[in-house]
Amino acid sequence: MTIVTADSTYTADSNNIAADGLLGAIVTPVLPYQPDNALKVKVRPGVHSVKFGDGYGQRVAKGINNKLQVWSVTYENKTQSVGETLFNFFDGLGGVDYFEWTPPGEASARRFIAPEYEKDFPYGGRPVQSITTTFEEVPA
Repeated sequence: MTIVTADSTYTADSNNIAADGLLGAIVTPVLPYQPDNALKVKVRPGVHSVKFGDGYGQRVAKGINNKLQVWSVTYENKTQSVGETLFNFFDGLGGVDYFEWTPPGEASARRFIAPEYEKDFPYGGRPVQSITTTFEEVPA
């Protein structure tokens, strides 16, 4: 189920929706606007490594979610309304709560947090804004 409000879009787990609507539903925020095409992704696999005295070493993955994505995201020259919506979306999550976003080339959404975000104000009174942020994937 998708819920659209004036400020955001949410998805709700249909297994947790009560007969009278959203009471008890688990609601996940969905990114309100797709980022610009100039995206960068970084993946640093989590690895435990041990080196032995004779130069031999062993490596093993850290847990089952050891390849989480980190995206550098920019929204350039957006209207003031879109800029405020995005900034308020990230600010409302506070770097703690996650949101759903489907990265380019992937079929399903993943969960991310935005631990930092910044807004550039326009020069010369132009009514546009730019938002720059980082999306860090969190295990589902």
